[in-house]
Amino acid sequence: MKKLSFMIAIMVLLLLTSIIGSANAAEQSGNAIMPGIVSVWGSSTTAVFTTAYITNISATDVTCIVTWYDHDGNDVTNYCKVYSGNNSSTSNQLIASGTGTFTLPAGSTRFVHFYSQNQLKALYGHAVIKWTSTNSKLRQALIATGRVIGTSSSNDTQNAYSIPINNNKAF
Repeated sequence: MKKLSFMIAIMVLLLLTSIIGSANAAEQSGNAIMPGIVSVWGSSTTAVFTTAYITNISATDVTCIVTWYDHDGNDVTNYCKVYSGNNSSTSNQLIASGTGTFTLPAGSTRFVHFYSQNQLKALYGHAVIKWTSTNSKLRQALIATGRVIGTSSSNDTQNAYSIPINNNKAF
């Protein structure tokens, strides 16, 4: 009987340790939808494309996952490029290409470019911006804004308008 009680006590302790351990390891996450994405490459001199500026407002690094869906709901994230600024050059620094997954350091901003440089594509749709973190106390990590830009180098013009993401609130 003592042996059985001891075994039950050990099993209960193992179960409690497992529950507490998994509660601490639970990932926190948040997401927002970015509507109104467009990418049309008219020619080598005209184009319309969408960008998103995503800022980590937390004190913790997060993993950011941006998934781009076209007008038929197909995942076209392979056309995304993620950039950072560059303190030693006027060129953006490429962080990720063909994938929308990247680490976003605390307090940092990244620029996501939704653009298919392909004359056979006119993509309209939306994106889902998601973040995850192992910091169990983190509730909101990102703030983001989008922009649609139309350019024509033949007559040197550019038009743009903003896309509010999550009503311009943190998520």
